Amino acid sequence: MAKTQAKLVNIIAEMNHLEEVLDRFIGLSDFYPEPAAKLADSVHGLTTLVQENPYKKMMEQLKSLLGILDMDVQETEDSSAPALLDHPEELIEKIQADYTDIQSKIEEIAQLKKEDEEIENLVKPILDLEISLDEIFACEYMVSRLGKLPLDSAEKLEEYKSKPFFWTALSQDFHHCWGIYMTTNSYEREVDNLFSSLQFERIHIPHFIHGTPEEALEGLTEEMKSFQRSLDKLNLQKEELRQETKEKLSELYLALAHASLVFEARKFVLVLGNRFSISGFILPENMDSVTNAFQDLPFVEIEVRPASSDKRLTPPTKMKTKKHFTKAKTLADLFKSGATH
Repeated sequence: MAKTQAKLVNIIAEMNHLEEVLDRFIGLSDFYPEPAAKLADSVHGLTTLVQENPYKKMMEQLKSLLGILDMDVQETEDSSAPALLDHPEELIEKIQADYTDIQSKIEEIAQLKKEDEEIENLVKPILDLEISLDEIFACEYMVSRLGKLPLDSAEKLEEYKSKPFFWTALSQDFHHCWGIYMTTNSYEREVDNLFSSLQFERIHIPHFIHGTPEEALEGLTEEMKSFQRSLDKLNLQKEELRQETKEKLSELYLALAHASLVFEARKFVLVLGNRFSISGFILPENMDSVTNAFQDLPFVEIEVRPASSDKRLTPPTKMKTKKHFTKAKTLADLFKSGATH
């Protein structure tokens, strides 16, 4: 559409009504506002309100927390934003700290359980060993090595039966044979070298494992059950935290998103002493959307002039229906949009 069909609109009010006017302004559609910076330098004493958005950091922290909690923002039928509570960053930090504490404990216990599972896999193949592990490794003049050999290597041990070691097979599968070899201290290096050449993989039993392998396995099983009970309890606590804070975080997100949008709209505000104005273009047939938005605010003055009346501004050559700010009706919409533009 030709630019001469547009109208230039100035929305004017006193500075003490700024927030109330901007709250209505961000809901306008079909209105093309002009950045105040285009006008501020043309007249001495005119200023703008361009500043860093104080809500941006909190929005990023809250979005991160929602992501960590794997929490979708709740839908709401009310399009109005809840009031922003005092010190919202304290609530975000408190919930973040509570979650981090629970998650840290979960990761710590899960790691201990995983270590037990790995030790369990080491102990199972040597269950046939009926001697206490403590007694084996406490021998003063003998050294012992628990581990596994490839099956073809185990078969080759017959070729070395004259060597100074004893080998006892404990179990095997399709690929390996688990067992233990023993030798005296004086032949330790020679025998270790021999078994190394046969691709012997040593099993290092942790120092806290005591008794026979069967007894050790029983202890590990009980400990893993205890770890799992702790994990179940902590996961329940995490879910309870999610449920307890879901509504509160959703409301906070909506409040922050709204406050952020209102603050971003300040870039269109031109300060005229103790008054301000917002200028923009609109098609005549869409003018009702502006007047209706402010009709119950008697302190708002709306000036309508020809598009070419202010030579500092150039009307758009094409004007299509467009929202310059998203005053979404749902939290999900705000969450997807990032809440700021």
